[in-house]
Amino acid sequence: MASFHSRSNSLPTQSHPLMESVQHSLCRLKSSEGTSTSVFANLASLKDLHQGINNLIEMSVSQEEGESWINELLEGSL
Repeated sequence: MASFHSRSNSLPTQSHPLMESVQHSLCRLKSSEGTSTSVFANLASLKDLHQGINNLIEMSVSQEEGESWINELLEGSL
């Protein structure tokens, strides 16, 4: 009988804190539309949004590298 190994992926039940931060920055920008919010406040919100997106991208890249290394390790052990 052939042996079959599989791994399952479990999805998180809550959003990552970085994702929540990006969503909060985006909501701040959207809520300031059409109001008298200062240009500096909008630029600060835009900067926060940009920084949050960069952090998500960096986390994604490092996670993919880590998963690649783990997958190679697991495949070698099978």
